This record gives sequence, C-alpha cells and structure tokens, in this order.
Amino acid sequence: MTEITSKVLTFFALIGIGFILRRTNLVDDLFTKGVTRFVLYVTLPALIVDSMSFEYSYEMFSYSIILLIAAALIIRFYGFLRSFRQRRSRLPTIQEVSFSMLFSSETLPIWVILSSN
Repeated sequence: MTEITSKVLTFFALIGIGFILRRTNLVDDLFTKGVTRFVLYVTLPALIVDSMSFEYSYEMFSYSIILLIAAALIIRFYGFLRSFRQRRSRLPTIQEVSFSMLFSSETLPIWVILSSN
C-alpha cells in the first residue's frame, strides 16, 4: 500500500470513528469543544512548526523571492484591471457591487448588477 493511500484511509477511518461516536452519543458538545480547542491551539501549531523543519538553501530562498515578486505583480495587475473597469462602467455607482476573489481586495473582481426597485 502506498504512503498516500495509507494516509487517505487513516483520514477516512478517523472521520468514520468520529461519526460513529457522535451518532451513538458517546461524546457530547462539551467534549467536542474541548477537542476542537486542543486541535486548533496545540496540535495545529505543532504541525506547522514540524512541517517547516527542513534545510534552507540559497536557491530555495531566491525562488521564494521570485515567487513573492510575481505574486505582488499579479495582484497589482488585477487591481489595475478592477480600477479600469470601475471607471469604464456606465452604471450608476449605487447599482455596482464589486466582490473580490482570492484574499486581496484588489484581485479578480466579479461584478454583480443589482436590480433597482
């Protein structure tokens, strides 16, 4: 069995065990909240620290800088497109709503035209 298959089967086994425990009322809401807090505040930060324990190299650092610069340029480009589209729109401002995708307020806008009542 490959490593990926083993991890996926373990993941689904944990989901199944959690489902059965909850369905049979062996765990209550207080236990669930406690386990959730433990996972979020103890095990997840430990996993993040553990996943970052590898040797750094100058080559990896230079690639990281290049990717950071490329991401910043892409975000700026989509911000320019958004502002250009807002200026070119012929709709009244009250009918325009811009929702941004991804994580920035300046990336990939989706335009929704609200119907006036």
